Amino acid sequence: MAALNVRLLFQNITLSSKTLSSIKKKIFLTNSLNQTTICYDKKWNSSLAAEFRSAAAASSNRRPLFWTSESDPGKHTSRHEGFFYTISPDHFSRWLTKGQGEHINKVMKAFNEAGMMIRAPATEVIQCIKSSDASAPVIRYVFYGRRGSGRSMSLAHVMHFCGTQNWVIAHLPWACSLNRYCKEVQYSTHRPGRVDQPLEAIQWLSYFRSMNEPILKPLSTINRYVWNKRETSEVGTPLLELLEFGTNRAKYATDVMGVALKELRLQASNGNVKLLVATDGVNSLWSATNLKQEDNRHRKHLPEELTIIHNWKKLLRNDWSNGAVVCTVDGNALYPADTNRYLPFDLLGKDGFDLLDPFIPINVPAYNEREIHSCIDYYIDRKWIQNPKADTDEGRRELIALTNGNPLELHNLSIIW
Repeated sequence: MAALNVRLLFQNITLSSKTLSSIKKKIFLTNSLNQTTICYDKKWNSSLAAEFRSAAAASSNRRPLFWTSESDPGKHTSRHEGFFYTISPDHFSRWLTKGQGEHINKVMKAFNEAGMMIRAPATEVIQCIKSSDASAPVIRYVFYGRRGSGRSMSLAHVMHFCGTQNWVIAHLPWACSLNRYCKEVQYSTHRPGRVDQPLEAIQWLSYFRSMNEPILKPLSTINRYVWNKRETSEVGTPLLELLEFGTNRAKYATDVMGVALKELRLQASNGNVKLLVATDGVNSLWSATNLKQEDNRHRKHLPEELTIIHNWKKLLRNDWSNGAVVCTVDGNALYPADTNRYLPFDLLGKDGFDLLDPFIPINVPAYNEREIHSCIDYYIDRKWIQNPKADTDEGRRELIALTNGNPLELHNLSIIW
């Protein structure tokens, strides 16, 4: 039986219903980055073959310039840098729903796909994590760079890699939300002088559970915890049961979050799981807060008085193993914000720098020539940039000059250009 063998990028080809109904032979579709070929039997209708040729040629001329078919972040290397890759809906909804900028979420919604550019800062950290000794103390990595350079996206790329490797991910999407946007606080009954944030704790426990539930099912607590005279969590309590208790009991939610973070460190050190601690805007953990004290409205709480911040800082230490700590520093995470500051020591301050030292600083620069042309191609292909001059040499030079290669500025300018 004669067959039609087609190698093409299927998503870029649209055929009429009449044409589709006329196809009665077996079709084998295979994605290819570098080439698109069509082999067909001579008996086939020549107009159908011509339509396939035309669509395939249009596909091969565009998508290979900025897209790679390698969607596994564990296989990304320097040869993939500058290309976009597709994140499956299941992976995106599980690990990457939070942490990206609002402009990234808008683009993904408009394009109806989750695409991320592969860049050197993320691939360097991924390669370091893959080659590091799991039995040694955790290595801390800090992404830094100017506003809009792509630090959060580099962090998301590392999270995607660790998620596909069945790591437990403890993610704090925007650390300054704890000391700047908190809606409700209450004084701790467990530790005098500490301040609990029950609503933030409940939200984090639910987020953490949805991200890691399949991996957490076999885990049980190592220690015994007493909540009150009647309620305790004995040794061997399922970790998911502990998270459920904290989600349903706002009074104990902050303490349950602290216990969960402690158990994660112990479980990782015992070799039961691998743990990634991902924090966006980590420098805010040492920044001033705008949370006023109830008994003295003229005085604001210090960051070390907040229970969640106190417990999260313990995760940033290197006194545990079988994991990694990856953070970003951001001038916007300061209170008040200062986007002109971007170097790690300047943002972390002495206390933050001392806690994280030693760490590996990773600079996230502006787009290089290959990356910015790839991004422009992507925006043009998706009709985000509709000005036809953008696809000319003069238009591209103007976009590069006006944005200085900054990803955020390129996004903002492309909307109105």
